[in-house]
Amino acid sequence: MVAAILGELLGITYAFLKKPIYQATLSFALKDDKAIGGWLSAALGLASQFGIDLGSGNGGGAFFGKLQ
Repeated sequence: MVAAILGELLGITYAFLKKPIYQATLSFALKDDKAIGGWLSAALGLASQFGIDLGSGNGGGAFFGKLQ
């Protein structure tokens, strides 16, 4: 019983004293804009970053797979 209480106190103390470590990763790939004009392609790219697929008409790119 004493060991359980001691372990609990040590765990709580560690949780309050340990500073959190936040880690983020970022990756991107440039896409060829030959199929669609400049501003339209930029708007479609921005929409796709938020998960909105408006269709680009160029059949995807090197980093897009075929969904079944």
